[in-house]
Amino acid sequence: MRQLSDDIVMTEGNAAFQEVMGALAAEAPVRLVLCGPAGSGKTTVLQARGRERDLLSERKALYAHAQEIKAAIDLEINESLLEQVAEVDLLCLDGLDTLVAEGPRGCQVAQLLIDERNRRGLATVVAFDGAAADLDRAAFGGALDDFAVAEVAPLDAAGLAEFGRRMAERFGAEEGAAVLSDEALAYLAEDFATTADEMRNAVRFLLTARGFEAGHVVTADDAREALAS
Repeated sequence: MRQLSDDIVMTEGNAAFQEVMGALAAEAPVRLVLCGPAGSGKTTVLQARGRERDLLSERKALYAHAQEIKAAIDLEINESLLEQVAEVDLLCLDGLDTLVAEGPRGCQVAQLLIDERNRRGLATVVAFDGAAADLDRAAFGGALDDFAVAEVAPLDAAGLAEFGRRMAERFGAEEGAAVLSDEALAYLAEDFATTADEMRNAVRFLLTARGFEAGHVVTADDAREALAS
């Protein structure tokens, strides 16, 4: 059975992803902020680590988005989620930037949660859409002071090509799917997609939604014409 972690392409630009995937096995609690542009794979790696079971570890991980947690607090609902995010061994917290965008109240929500997890000696990995220079740790009242910060770069052409190949394996397994040629994959990686999200959407469209016959080998010209329409 294919898992999210099968889609993660490790490169020099996202070396911190290795630390995230190994966080449950780390001796000391991993406390890390992943900074980088949208589409650089931060959400994918957090979801993979937070939602896939590690059969070699008794520790548990959880993926949650910051807005989901804030809504539970503001609306006084989903108490089980609030208990989980405070107690789970490893919290993979996405969308810190969305709390920052809400001003002091949003930052306070993050501060209270992270402070509590720090007090309990738990591991927390946070994703922030933006450069590390844009992350104002002071806005969180010291909660992030002990966190390492890692910059994540978008995939280059070679990384996008590898990611596209994995997406082709995923979507090509669907009944009635077309087949993506190497030349089409090279076109997508070098001339069309600039992020993993764009590559994923393009491959899905070409193989399952464009209307090519099952087994049709999509050429670079096919891809260029289909994506231009």
